Amino acid sequence: MVPRILLALLPLLLHNAAAQRQQSFRVTPYNTRVVEGREARLPCEVDHQQGSVQWTKDGFALGYASVIPGFPRYAMLGDASRGVYNLRISNASLEDDAEFQCQVGPKGRIAAIRANATLTVLSGRLEIVNRNWAFSQKCADYLVHTEKHRKGSPLNSSVPAL
Repeated sequence: MVPRILLALLPLLLHNAAAQRQQSFRVTPYNTRVVEGREARLPCEVDHQQGSVQWTKDGFALGYASVIPGFPRYAMLGDASRGVYNLRISNASLEDDAEFQCQVGPKGRIAAIRANATLTVLSGRLEIVNRNWAFSQKCADYLVHTEKHRKGSPLNSSVPAL
């Protein structure tokens, strides 16, 4: 008789045990660099999710909705049924250079979890520079001057300041 009761309660006990599993990150956000004007994506995927998910920017809560009020270039994308809550930032600007955090709130005895990532926005005016060439005109002048000196050209008494 007792075994039948245990067998009847087993599904309920297993369901209850699964509901009490601690939520955790399957994929945490990671530090990301993006060129100004491009799109940035910060990943956040949760296993055994119990609490609500939101992102913060420099400690400011962005909210729980996929469309983030006051931040028209930001969106939380993914699939809640699979625990995917990626943050997309369209047309990144220098204002977006910040510390972001994916937060999963507590629920009952299940603790909240948080994971940080820094988004670094690089200026859209990037210059590609060959490592063998100077980085500025002053460096170029100095290199030309020292090259002439090495080849036996008369040394000019003025050396460009670096």
